[in-house]
Amino acid sequence: MATHTLNFPGANLNASDVTVDRAIIVDATIGDIISPVTASSVVSLTDLTEATSSTTGALKVSGGVGIGKRAYISSGLITNTNGVAKKTYSKTGTITTGTTPGIAIVFSNHAFSARITAQLIESDEEISSLFIDVTGGKRGGSASALNIAKGQLSICGDTTSNPWSTTVGVTTTTVTITPSTNLDGTGHYNIFVEYVSAETSGSLVSIGGINTGY
Repeated sequence: MATHTLNFPGANLNASDVTVDRAIIVDATIGDIISPVTASSVVSLTDLTEATSSTTGALKVSGGVGIGKRAYISSGLITNTNGVAKKTYSKTGTITTGTTPGIAIVFSNHAFSARITAQLIESDEEISSLFIDVTGGKRGGSASALNIAKGQLSICGDTTSNPWSTTVGVTTTTVTITPSTNLDGTGHYNIFVEYVSAETSGSLVSIGGINTGY
């Protein structure tokens, strides 16, 4: 099948059945497509509109979505927004030689639970992994009088001179994790958080001082 590039500047595309090998639609409104549109090659969307709900973003689908193979998502994933939503967050960072900084994971005031996974890497192969469940906040999003509660803490890894500290600090909104001793060389950390809340505005606000934005 020949490859064609179709451009519809500012136009409407109306069709009852369309099979596309390759199409690039620029500044067009596609409407009244009654039957399925089949694309036999790569379909690319270059619009950069951020999604802030299930009805916003560069691609909006009213029905379900079926994906036959792997899906790759470069930013966070938000699911089940009509009920108890789950949001995922991650961040990587570096730790300066000879320091033991506290890495703050800051949550909004909303009622939540979260699973934190953190890797501390020194000398590229000395890896300490920390796992902890936490819960806190207040229904409705006003300030809670209670500190975030900690579940069981687990730390594992090969023999390393600088694992994560077993002391995890908490306030009403913040969980702080820290290396156990000063690092002998430049260190790196990788943090992944699964956040669960029925509060629409509930979120993980920042990791290591960097805002998440959702």
